[in-house]
Amino acid sequence: MRMAKARPLVKAFTAVALVAAAECRLSTTPPGIRPLDGTFSLSQINGKPLPAVVATMVNLDPSQPDCSIVVPAGHLIVDAGMGTFVVAVERQNACSGEPMSSDSESGNIAQNGTALVFVERFPDHTDTLTGAVDPQSIRFAGSGYEYVFSRN
Repeated sequence: MRMAKARPLVKAFTAVALVAAAECRLSTTPPGIRPLDGTFSLSQINGKPLPAVVATMVNLDPSQPDCSIVVPAGHLIVDAGMGTFVVAVERQNACSGEPMSSDSESGNIAQNGTALVFVERFPDHTDTLTGAVDPQSIRFAGSGYEYVFSRN
């Protein structure tokens, strides 16, 4: 008799465990981490808030001061459904305030828990960057810089 009463409980527990296992397998986003879809603003570069000085341009004329290259802004757009990203970082001459360049790169992104892999695609090669996601930001390093993008 004990066996007969235990069987429905075992069946119910097994059904709950199977549903939970299926849900875990389908989810790639860890608890507390919102889906990656959306636009993120560059908030830090190399641990410094924006605008951040990233390099110095040495003036060949010793009577003139050297100038800095500043990153005033940037953004990261992620389409998790397509597994793609676009990142753009602006640079400007701090002395003149003139824009110097705006680098834009794109590629594929994959998530495994809080770990991210960015694969940038160029005509002649690809670069793979690693990063991480937390509830409010995405971090990754590349080209000698560490970037932090905050959720908008």
